[in-house]
Amino acid sequence: MNFKKIIFFKIIIEPDINLSSSNSVMHVGLVCKNYCERNMFFSHCIKRFIYIGFLSLFAPLILAQLKNENALSQFNLLLLQSLENSKELKALSEQIEIDDYQYLSQLSTHFPQVQFQLKKQKNFFETNSLLMQQLGMTNPHSIAELSYSWKLFDYTQVLNSRESNDQKKLTRLKYQMERENFKVKFKNKFLLYLLSLYKLASVENSINKAQTTFKEAELTFELGQKTKVDVLRARANKTSLDARKLILENERDKNTHALIELSQIAFEDISPFQKMSEKDLLISIENISQVDFQAPRLNSAYASLAHRKLEIENKITKIQLSKLSADHLPNLKIVGAYSQSGDRLQDVFERGTKAHTVALVLSIPLFNGGHLLSSQFQTYHAQNRLQYLTENQKLSIDHQLDLLRSSIDAQEKQVQALKISIDQYDELYRLTQKSYQLGKSTLFELQSVEENVFNAKIEYVQNLIQLTEQKENYLWQTSNF
Repeated sequence: MNFKKIIFFKIIIEPDINLSSSNSVMHVGLVCKNYCERNMFFSHCIKRFIYIGFLSLFAPLILAQLKNENALSQFNLLLLQSLENSKELKALSEQIEIDDYQYLSQLSTHFPQVQFQLKKQKNFFETNSLLMQQLGMTNPHSIAELSYSWKLFDYTQVLNSRESNDQKKLTRLKYQMERENFKVKFKNKFLLYLLSLYKLASVENSINKAQTTFKEAELTFELGQKTKVDVLRARANKTSLDARKLILENERDKNTHALIELSQIAFEDISPFQKMSEKDLLISIENISQVDFQAPRLNSAYASLAHRKLEIENKITKIQLSKLSADHLPNLKIVGAYSQSGDRLQDVFERGTKAHTVALVLSIPLFNGGHLLSSQFQTYHAQNRLQYLTENQKLSIDHQLDLLRSSIDAQEKQVQALKISIDQYDELYRLTQKSYQLGKSTLFELQSVEENVFNAKIEYVQNLIQLTEQKENYLWQTSNF
């Protein structure tokens, strides 16, 4: 008996053998191994056979894993593309550029300012006598002047620069917050889109089962094993599932348009997901929903982006309040001018009269009708009000983050329980289906269990998406860029 006869004998004599099963493959392999101990010529063939058997067993798992990784990679590419297409992020990016140049413009006011003037004038009441001109008692008709000024101390100018700098920081923080928030919104919209596809795929599978059940009910009714009621109930169930499919198709279209409107991507980029099976869609949803959530519970909001944003806004408000009394402080500046003048424009540059003046100017406000005192009290009470509001907002942020973390903990337990319930409902459906085939359960009981299986799957995915959104929101609000 040669190698081929051994394989043929095992497969023919034992027709129940399944080459896709690991136990069957190992059984045939062991038989072949005993034979090949006497025939080493076929040992290489045996190894190849066992390798092919294991490959046929694990190939579907490998292909499924590659398919899921491809879905996750496609999601990440769509996210990057959506970030580039977002009009809100582009507008904030332009605002960052605006604030940067505004800050540079404000800094330029701290440097000396130089101005050139070329003036041609005539006094119609001026006496044109030669004696007055010789004595220099007439004004020149042409003047070329180079004037300059440098503010050495101006508190209002300092406050404007500080405010511009803080405004620049605030805009950058808003951009980061909007970018992270956009990622959360895109992920949620994308998962809702996959959820609608998952619902539709699940209903289509239920329709196929209902069609098979309806045919079986008709056949068994003709054989006298079922009643007319079973046939009508099977037909009504299929009609109900067809109507549900239409509703879910409408839901899918709404989620598709919502995703495209947010991300500004083409329909062709997300259409491949509509060809995925129910099982692949569920695995893709679970993979995309994975979040590396190891953030500790916060006792305060000092690490949150909302708190950082509040701090910068408070600094800007305090600067604006300080401006109310900044005009009452002394100012110190240097002013000067270099000029050449003459009766004619040509004389100005050839033999004009030169003059160069420099002055150090100190301005001290002395009296303004009580405005100084009233502005001081206004600033004082406004700062107290700002402090009270800030403390209240900090407590509100702490409370919201603490509630969100508690909700995440509760939602995680619920998702785990729902996932276990799916396996339990699947087993119940399998047993009920066998019982129905044996005539021990009614069609109504089978349809009820099938409906429970569908609801359990949808409820699990919905809660999983909600948990993912809560985790993402918590992480980006407490992140530190």
